[in-house]
Amino acid sequence: MKRLLIQTIFMIIPFMLNASEFRSINPITRENPPKWQEAAAKIRQQHPEVEQFARDARSRVPDLARKGIQKIFDAWNSGRIEDYLSSSMYDRARFLDALDSRVPRDARIRIMAIDSVQPLDDSYQLQEGENFKLIMTTRVSARVKTQIEFNEADGTFRRIEGKNEFIMRLNQIIPLKEEGSR
Repeated sequence: MKRLLIQTIFMIIPFMLNASEFRSINPITRENPPKWQEAAAKIRQQHPEVEQFARDARSRVPDLARKGIQKIFDAWNSGRIEDYLSSSMYDRARFLDALDSRVPRDARIRIMAIDSVQPLDDSYQLQEGENFKLIMTTRVSARVKTQIEFNEADGTFRRIEGKNEFIMRLNQIIPLKEEGSR
């Protein structure tokens, strides 16, 4: 009897509760697709080979990222790291100031290993004009084991190992031929 009473209560309570505190979700309607979707559809219709070129460009990203990492470290060691930093980098000026004031002048950085290269997102655009080309832009995350080597003021050699993550933007410019041209 007691069990029947408990089951009845649990069956009645949900009907007595009023769920008025929940809000309904009203979808935001769009009458027309965004312009970029129309442009992308137009590009795909006019130039179906672009998708294949984009796939080929995506397959080159890990190798290009590894080469890019090596160029960045070569620039660091030669004092030209500023050339490789994006103007939109957060605290770019602060980073360069800290590099000048806190890092020993004879410090060299070595790549011990590149652990992973992961594309984060990519986009492409066709640039029409005198030369028709595909511009493929990919943001890449690369995890790198590094070692900084330098001599202390007292002459002792010092090594500092670390793991770093680099976010890079790779731009691949792929020239395309118009039909009928050579």
